[in-house]
Amino acid sequence: MSYAGLATDIGNQVAAVDLTNSKFLFAVLGAGGISPQSVAGAYNIGVIQTNPIAGLAVNVRVAGVSKIVASAAIAKGAKVSSDATGKAKTAGAGDHVRGLALEAAAGANSLIAILLIEDIA
Repeated sequence: MSYAGLATDIGNQVAAVDLTNSKFLFAVLGAGGISPQSVAGAYNIGVIQTNPIAGLAVNVRVAGVSKIVASAAIAKGAKVSSDATGKAKTAGAGDHVRGLALEAAAGANSLIAILLIEDIA
């Protein structure tokens, strides 16, 4: 299913690492720039929308609807957070909730749409 609407991206950051395989993963902003989320359930800035090599500009969706790669099956309507590789997972107790699944993920590596939200856990 496709979702269209308003979204907010930031594009004035650089890739801290090679992001060629990181499109549609949760991202963190560090001193060196943007990199994929690496701590399960932790805060993240949004979802990587482009796939640059290190040092080049990267777009990160911070609000609105975004595609994201799932780490496992996710139910439609579930609150989602990040796993330790930047993929979406069903949020657990204590996780920083960053999205709401707009469609179900059949399993690992499914590409789904989420509505980016701030922590509602």
